Amino acid sequence: MTQLTESSSPIQLPVGWTEAFQGGIITNSDPVNGGIIDTEIVSGEWFVIPNNDAILTISHLDSRAVALKALEMAVAHWLRIASEKTEGQGIDEDDEDRSLTMS
Repeated sequence: MTQLTESSSPIQLPVGWTEAFQGGIITNSDPVNGGIIDTEIVSGEWFVIPNNDAILTISHLDSRAVALKALEMAVAHWLRIASEKTEGQGIDEDDEDRSLTMS
């Protein structure tokens, strides 16, 4: 599994992302690439709630930058699987291979 880390400098948000306050929750309304990225109140860990229902919530992340990268990787994974299925027999709506675990 790829190790994700955050640099010491502030990250510039990708196009389409809006920050509620500096270093805090960010949102993107894009139905495939967007979602909500925020921190859990007690643990301080970051999590991602994707707008794309085919991608599960991603949690237990160390930083907002890592959360953005995790969502990017999950979307890329989902797009690859969707592309492979459309080339073959079509997309199976009940497919369980839709999650990506980050460690």
